[in-house]
Amino acid sequence: MDERNPISRLVEHYSSWDRLKRAVAWLLKLKGRLLLVGQERKSLMKANPGSNPTPGPTHGAECLSTFPGAKGLIRSVLVKTKSSTLQRPVDKLCLLLEAAD
Repeated sequence: MDERNPISRLVEHYSSWDRLKRAVAWLLKLKGRLLLVGQERKSLMKANPGSNPTPGPTHGAECLSTFPGAKGLIRSVLVKTKSSTLQRPVDKLCLLLEAAD
């Protein structure tokens, strides 16, 4: 296993100073975005405990029709979102159920 300092490994990997600066800038930008996404996810979880905070085109969508595959199993559905109507494969959907009283 390589036990060198991660900074030394990064410096040795890049052939020029400019490439090293670009790589470090990209890593810092990625770190900032990941921290921001984590903070947003935490705030969503605090606001709506028990909900799925992952946004997506099918979040809050309504299923309009289904499309079976060759074996007769449902493989895709037509979903209506706030802004459009999409045909999505069923493995990309997340089923949200209302709580029963």
